[in-house]
Amino acid sequence: QAKEDLKETPYKAWGERNNKERRESYNEYAKSIIAKSIKDKKTFWFKDADSKTIDNSIPYNASKGTTYGGLTSILLRAVTEMEGYKEPSFLTMQQANFMGGRLKKQLDDEGKPILTKNGKESYVRGVKVAILKEYDYKPKLDEKGETIEKEVLRKDGTTTKEPVMEKYFLEKPVLETITLYHTSQFEGLKQEKLKERDLKPLQKYRENLKNDTRDYRPNLERLG
Repeated sequence: QAKEDLKETPYKAWGERNNKERRESYNEYAKSIIAKSIKDKKTFWFKDADSKTIDNSIPYNASKGTTYGGLTSILLRAVTEMEGYKEPSFLTMQQANFMGGRLKKQLDDEGKPILTKNGKESYVRGVKVAILKEYDYKPKLDEKGETIEKEVLRKDGTTTKEPVMEKYFLEKPVLETITLYHTSQFEGLKQEKLKERDLKPLQKYRENLKNDTRDYRPNLERLG
């Protein structure tokens, strides 16, 4: 029995895990960020702040201007505090690429690139956030069941054919993660395309909750 207990839990790829297993894995990741902020004594939640200060420090998506809430907001606030970011503005890789941004390389104290185990130059790390994915995209088919394609113009002036994608809803929402990066982690970002934080939807949300007796604060008990 002792030998059985010592056996390592078989590794399960992310794609093979169910929502519960994915949530448990993500919770461990979230706890590691919170634990590091405590270790580094960068705990934003111990700071006194009025409502205006809180609003002006809410993490937001710099492509849409929308603010983040719940556990996502907590993790982004913690990272903002630890890294000393002046503005808590974040983007996905795709959003940054549309604005001309390129992810920066990881550098050591001497300014030299940090290499991966495979000897490749590594890039700066972002923050993983959990989402419930309700839909996906698949190639659109014609009446004969063949993939419909369209011509796409490349940057070099040449054209290529790519499948036309169509949206479809999943039978059951799937927990996935996306990575958010701080705007300072990109080179070449077109600053004029960045949006400012929009608090109007948040203020409207608060108004709707005034007569609601439920507690809408993030429930962190599941993190342990």
